[in-house]
Amino acid sequence: MQKLIAALRADRDDRAIRYLAAEWIERIALPPGSAKALRNGGSELPDEWLDISEMVGKLQSDGNTYEAAVRETAEHFRYSERHVQRCVADWNAAKEASRDYE
Repeated sequence: MQKLIAALRADRDDRAIRYLAAEWIERIALPPGSAKALRNGGSELPDEWLDISEMVGKLQSDGNTYEAAVRETAEHFRYSERHVQRCVADWNAAKEASRDYE
């Protein structure tokens, strides 16, 4: 399992490794409550977090301020601005964490 994890993190596009990963994931079949354990006790990601984060990023790249992008995205998805901010914060944290594996 450790070798599989290391190979997946090495960012190689190897079909054999992807196949082995799929087999391993299929075999462990997560029982109830395991997803939280795999997140090290962390809470699950907010609803539609990826779509929300991408929309905020696109609006900002189109010249909107962060506040305006958050407001427009919140209206679009019908969530609170705080929910949108949390999604963006989770996205930014995930990007930072992924840099540790580069």
